[in-house]
Amino acid sequence: MDKSRLIELLHPIYKKYNCNEEYSFLENKLIIKFKSSFEQIEIIENNSKVREVLDELEKIGLFPYSVGEPIILKKGKDVRPLIPLAKYLSQVCKNKLILKSKLAEKITYGKTVRLSLGSLKIKEGSYLVYNEKNDFICYSNVKIDKKGIKIIPELDIGWYLRKGG
Repeated sequence: MDKSRLIELLHPIYKKYNCNEEYSFLENKLIIKFKSSFEQIEIIENNSKVREVLDELEKIGLFPYSVGEPIILKKGKDVRPLIPLAKYLSQVCKNKLILKSKLAEKITYGKTVRLSLGSLKIKEGSYLVYNEKNDFICYSNVKIDKKGIKIIPELDIGWYLRKGG
């Protein structure tokens, strides 16, 4: 996959989380697309050693299904960010929330959390959620109703332990 195609896939994600269109993290990266019932796009440092290892594996009939950081999952027209992409998005996105430890922990179990409206100025939409130590917790969808703010995890770091791995 070439860089321009990857940027096309990243564009709606950047828009969703209110990000500046900045893609310097892709410099000197090898972009690999793995296909199955879905597509997974991964990035890895583009150097001679990586290429040498991949070429040698191919020569002996081995085709690894994962060699880098998985950043995007694509199923049909649905394109979703994966957890490793968050470290790059954190640098350029404006839609971010920082939660106290207890709430952040609840989200790691895939649970929705509620906050009172209070003085918090927030709009409905998609947000990157972090704990107080600035560790990424989840991609979320925020809804506002009479009861307050509802933070609904879309993909959280606990998913890998519960279902993904």
